[in-house]
Amino acid sequence: MLKKLYPNLPIDDLPKELLAALPEEKFDIGKIRQLEALEFTEIVPIIPHLLTWLQDMNWPIAKPMVAFLLKGDEEMVGPVREILKGDDEKWQLWVLEYLVSEWKPALMASIQPDLKELATRTRDVDVSEILSALAFKTRTQ
Repeated sequence: MLKKLYPNLPIDDLPKELLAALPEEKFDIGKIRQLEALEFTEIVPIIPHLLTWLQDMNWPIAKPMVAFLLKGDEEMVGPVREILKGDDEKWQLWVLEYLVSEWKPALMASIQPDLKELATRTRDVDVSEILSALAFKTRTQ
């Protein structure tokens, strides 16, 4: 099941406790408690895969996953940058609105070039609006 759900994850190379904490479906909120039992540094290899649960903020697991991922710091930057470079504007919107908007100013500043680049190519009005709000937030903090 995990190999199908996470095809790019090196499942055979991960510790059992990390594999056991991977959500298997959008109602799998109990896995968040398992993730919380681990040191955040332990979950770094699976951060990009955990971010996939933010592709639809209507999923029951999405908001608890955001709350968990907000415990991260610099280790969140690379995976979020990859989402911003992609073409899934809805996912970008959710990540910006629910996750990045709650980051500390220094962390948000580290992705400013990515936000500017996204602003030049997005066609999604909602993404444009959240980008404007984030730009204002970083200028006023």
